[in-house]
Amino acid sequence: MQQASLSDRYVDFANHCLQLATTTTDEQSRRMLREMATEWLELAEVALAG
Repeated sequence: MQQASLSDRYVDFANHCLQLATTTTDEQSRRMLREMATEWLELAEVALAG
């Protein structure tokens, strides 16, 4: 898989986590989803650096 497409997938996963975070009323779940999004974005950066 090409590095850019892998990075794009990770960014999509991060966006999905952030979208889910806006739909939950549980603060702990929102925090966890935001943390997951951060991790996905960090993985995207690593994939681009390659």
